Amino acid sequence: MSQTEDDQSKGDEAAEPDAVAALRKVIQDRRLTKEFLETDEFRSIFSGLRDTILNGNPLDVWSSLSIAGRAASVSKPMENVFFPIVDQRVDAGLPPFEALQDGEDRWYLAKAVQRTPSLEVVEIAFSEIVRDDLGEKARRVWVDVGLAAAETREEFVKRINRNIDLLFGSARDRSDTLVRRIRRINSAISEKVATSELPAGSGCSHQLRILYTGHLSEEGPEDRRLRDEVALEFMASLTDVVRLSFAATSDPSSYLIAQDLRNWWRPASPPQDFEAISRKLVRHGAEALHVFARQGLRNDVLRKSLVAIGGSILFGRVAREIVDRDSSLPEDLSAWFCTGEEPAKRHSSAAVEALSGERLDIDVSRLLVYARSSEFDGATIERIADDVRELMPEEGRLISGISGRAKQVSQIVQSMAKRLHISLFLDTGEVVQFDPAQHDAINEGPIGANVMVVRPGTRKAEQNRSPRILLKPRVKHS
Repeated sequence: MSQTEDDQSKGDEAAEPDAVAALRKVIQDRRLTKEFLETDEFRSIFSGLRDTILNGNPLDVWSSLSIAGRAASVSKPMENVFFPIVDQRVDAGLPPFEALQDGEDRWYLAKAVQRTPSLEVVEIAFSEIVRDDLGEKARRVWVDVGLAAAETREEFVKRINRNIDLLFGSARDRSDTLVRRIRRINSAISEKVATSELPAGSGCSHQLRILYTGHLSEEGPEDRRLRDEVALEFMASLTDVVRLSFAATSDPSSYLIAQDLRNWWRPASPPQDFEAISRKLVRHGAEALHVFARQGLRNDVLRKSLVAIGGSILFGRVAREIVDRDSSLPEDLSAWFCTGEEPAKRHSSAAVEALSGERLDIDVSRLLVYARSSEFDGATIERIADDVRELMPEEGRLISGISGRAKQVSQIVQSMAKRLHISLFLDTGEVVQFDPAQHDAINEGPIGANVMVVRPGTRKAEQNRSPRILLKPRVKHS
């Protein structure tokens, strides 16, 4: 520490109210016990502290509230002694706020007034979330105060954005100081925003976009290393929010944040770590898009935002994986999901042929299922023929001939199915979770319950379209 800073520090200590300095010394010496409360020394200190809290100048009031919070943290009995005078001052109204120099003092001040979150305390909380440069412990307490006072996460982030504008100005710039401050703010709030039980609010993702990129110029931070670090941190925080909140997952603004951050490297490409997180975001967003599609809804805005951050090739691959595992999506929705376009229209002149083809698919599907059944198994029939032949040779030979024909029929059916791109769907004895869109239940039961397949189904794969179910597998609830 320089001589000037040392003199300033001594000056600050000398300016501290007598009661605050005395109580601080008692706490440092570990003398603040229940026995000490009975002494004349304590009564004198407490009287001076109470008078300063209620009647002192603004800086002395805030200093006294802080030391009261520090004293209350010593033990449970001390809370009952010191918190009442803090509450009394908050209830009576607070003086204009003056920030304390020491980070620990700011932390104890936040903890002291946190118990009585008046409108004044809440305003101070949102201001201090932004203003405090290095006081991370105090910032996290102020974050709790702000969240407790907000009705939605959108309102919480919006008030932080408002205070950033008040402190740094509303013009977008490349100030690394501003970037570092937003980075510290995000570090304190990101987990809370992701996990809070507060409603998200319709504009929560929009406010997050303002927080992460809206106060900064489109080029991002000037310092290259800072730019890389901050972008990855913001992307990681964004991914947590999207992963834990369907409101954020389904909001296109969430993915526009990633697009804004990507532009920090334009015209170059972002680093591989950034691209890896982008791929995770695309997958989360595609799952939300799938939810809409299963309800028959085309969320074009969401789809376009996902393509914007991941590219059409990546999104197409992710979309194909999703529709391949969900054969219940209608053909037109599957095509839109993967390509953003309607499926190729059949010519009207081929309508009768298409209908005939549908019927053929169903007939071949039934034959494929029959051929797979134990009653039609050539090997099983051959064993029966061997058993019968010992007693009735003629009948045994007849049954053996049936076995051969059964094998031939099975081979022909399988060949037809292969040419028509029809395959079996699930197998007898498999246990799956019941989905009425994909399964035909013999008996009633809840959706999502474990069921056993008693007869396989079939589905058809077509070029540039997702597989579609022809015959649903038949299942039975246990």
